[in-house]
Amino acid sequence: EKLIEYEAVHEIRSWSDLHGRLDSNRLCFAFFHNKMPSEPLIFVEVALVNKLSSNIQELLNKEDAKVEPEQASMAIF
Repeated sequence: EKLIEYEAVHEIRSWSDLHGRLDSNRLCFAFFHNKMPSEPLIFVEVALVNKLSSNIQELLNKEDAKVEPEQASMAIF
């Protein structure tokens, strides 16, 4: 819920949208402070891919960006 609420650059429109961004070829890293354990201070979404994307829509389109994690040659964040 916090990821959906706090995403300021590329809106997450639904739980399905969030699920797609956290698929097997996607990673999400968050930094928490021990005084605020339920509030992420920052987070970054990472896409594991085989080629550079010319635009963000390629990465947000679940089918275009689908690659098995062990086959990925780079990470875009």
